[in-house]
Amino acid sequence: MNKNKIIIRVPKDYKPEPKDCPICKLAFSAKEDIINFRIYECCKACDTKYRYPNREKWEEGWRPDN
Repeated sequence: MNKNKIIIRVPKDYKPEPKDCPICKLAFSAKEDIINFRIYECCKACDTKYRYPNREKWEEGWRPDN
């Protein structure tokens, strides 16, 4: 990609991370949200509200219906 005479190289296997939590659909607002997403696939608030109380079900693939 060439933009304003700057060359940006993007690896072929590059896949951008989402900017929103897939559970609550709200935008990540802190670095903790991003870290939590990389580990548990949800923001910190959803981790506290949904994942942590349902750890066993979460590991089996359960996700809340929102």
